[in-house]
Parts: sequence; structure tokens; C-alpha cells
Amino acid sequence: MPSAFAITLIICYSIYAPSLLFHPMYFLSLSILIVWAIVEVLVMQGDSKIEYNFLDWVFKVGGLTGLIFGVIFRDLNHTFIIYLGFFILISGIIIRYWAMKTLGIYFSYTLKTERHGQRVLDYGVYRYIRHPSYLGIFLIIISFPIIHASIVGFLVVLFFTCPWIIKRISQEEQMMIDAFGGLYEAYKRKTKKIIPFIF
Repeated sequence: MPSAFAITLIICYSIYAPSLLFHPMYFLSLSILIVWAIVEVLVMQGDSKIEYNFLDWVFKVGGLTGLIFGVIFRDLNHTFIIYLGFFILISGIIIRYWAMKTLGIYFSYTLKTERHGQRVLDYGVYRYIRHPSYLGIFLIIISFPIIHASIVGFLVVLFFTCPWIIKRISQEEQMMIDAFGGLYEAYKRKTKKIIPFIF
């Protein structure tokens, strides 16, 4: 997915705004996206069997469409908004990488649990929220329409990603309850889903 976003952004710039390929701000955002793609591929190279369901595809298509619309319907006259987008992008990458490293070998793109040795984690970023990986990916995807100050792109990403994330979280939490029972129920009571101290 990260590499798909990087390729899509390069194609969008080449077609709709070739000058942005050489603009320092947008070259930097593209570079950050490419670095994220490389890091994620390296971290997840052992997760060879990945199964995607309908919700996964809705999420991917919506995110890529939001990215495309973000470049097409851009408004580059809002410096503060652009810097805010960079902050959100970097925050999302840090949160997602922190989640991946905390879970270690138990992190997977596919909904699954490994009964041998896996347990309910309640430290690191998981001390505050139960699904930091989803928060990270949402921030990363929503950051690009913000970097381009695109209301259209922002709304497309918001519409497609929020329902997917909420549904995916519900599926994952049911899977965790089935696997760990009361341990996960106790963990749920003392943490938030995706936004610390709020939700």
C-alpha cells in the first residue's frame, strides 16, 4: 500500500502538476512517503500471506482516490495548512512504526492471532490506545489532501477511511475477545480505541 501511494503521487504530479515534482515542499512530502514505503516493506517482509477483503479494497481505493483528487483540486495558497499536513504525515508514520515495533513479529496486515506466545500488550503506545496502527495509517492518508490544501481530497479520504477503520476495529476486537477473553475485556476497559483519552 505505501508503494502504491508513492507511485500514484508521482503519476498525479507528472500528469496534473509536473512543477510540483521539483517544488521543495512537495518533493519533501514525496520523499517522506517513499521512505515510509521502504521502511514498511522491510519491517513486514516476513508477512508473506496477505488476504484482503472488501473493506480493505474500499479503504485502498478511497485513499488513492483522495490522493488523486488532492493533487487535482489543490489550493497551494495556505502555508499553515501545508505545514499542518507535514506534521500530521510525520506523526502518522511515527505512530504506525511505533505500533509495528511494539508488536514485533505479531504485527500483521491480516486479521489473525498467534496463540503461541502472543499476549495482550498494554505497554508502549498500546498503553494509551488499542489500535495505534489504524490511527497512524489514517493520519498518513489524510495528510496528503491537507498538504495540498484540498477540501475535495480531504472529504473523499474521510468518507472512505473512517467507516472502514471503525468496521475493521470492530472485527479485530471481536477476534481478540475470542482469542484472549477476559484479558482483552479488561484491557478494553482501561484504554481508548484510537484517540487517547477521547475515543
